[in-house]
Amino acid sequence: METAEKAEREAKRDLDKYPERAGNVSPDYAAHQARAKANHIEAAAALKSARQNVPEQARQEMRELRGKLEAALFEGFAARPDAVNMQAVALLNSGILKPQEYVYLVREALDKGNYTMARMIGQAAEDESKKTDSTEAAPVLRLAAMEGKKDYPAHYLRAYDELVSIANRCLNNPAIADQWGAYTRDTIEAF
Repeated sequence: METAEKAEREAKRDLDKYPERAGNVSPDYAAHQARAKANHIEAAAALKSARQNVPEQARQEMRELRGKLEAALFEGFAARPDAVNMQAVALLNSGILKPQEYVYLVREALDKGNYTMARMIGQAAEDESKKTDSTEAAPVLRLAAMEGKKDYPAHYLRAYDELVSIANRCLNNPAIADQWGAYTRDTIEAF
């Protein structure tokens, strides 16, 4: 679109060099003036077309980008056998863990970016929460389960979808486009 805007400005500048004149004008002047008018009409039409096509092109690019993001998130958050920490698994299987230790282990796995272990620990915490009769232990175990089993890719996809929604609003109403930063600041920071 910037190229079309630049071409239209240049064509307008050329047209301004050959203003309408009353009376007889030289054939050279008339030819330059006609060419400048034609160039300006073509450039204006190209700019109008670009302005009409930009929103749809942007939407198509956002759809393609979402597909790539979804694939990357799946790959990044997929359960991986090589990410299994056998010492943590041994602790989970031992039955010696206290409820707060499940939370600690989940958070430790998340801090290390080991979503496989976070999910395994979260599942174990959920299983333990169903077995316990303790009103003190159950909420802590459910917290560990919730943190460990959280759908992290969905969080990022929701944030991306929010950005796309705001982008579409800006595309549909160019008057608010200059407010993009204000509209998206919180979502981008949370991303």
